[in-house]
Amino acid sequence: MFDGIGSNPMVAKLQAAVAFTARRHELIANNIANIATPGYRAQDLSEKDFVKALADATVRPDKAFKVIDSPDAGAVRPDGNNVSIEREMSRLSKNVIRHNVLIAMLDRQIRSIESALRERVT
Repeated sequence: MFDGIGSNPMVAKLQAAVAFTARRHELIANNIANIATPGYRAQDLSEKDFVKALADATVRPDKAFKVIDSPDAGAVRPDGNNVSIEREMSRLSKNVIRHNVLIAMLDRQIRSIESALRERVT
């Protein structure tokens, strides 16, 4: 029985990866918004945990990702904040590219499934 497009393993993994990059985008934006907040520590998502979950096929698009202190954060300033605007903007650019590539891949997968379904119907 067909349970929907999300039951396709490749689509499910792509959906999870898109959710990961979307959540990472939120954290990077939050880091940038708090650049002047004393004591604020830059946050990120654990890529290592995500890749492991993806390989184990245990990740779901709606899964809460583990938020960690950014491992490549800048030096801590006297006010206790460690956000570097240059680093965050670089991370943001890379994340946007990843996100867009994943969206394109997901779109291709869905179109392929739709095409296969149309062929069966006729």
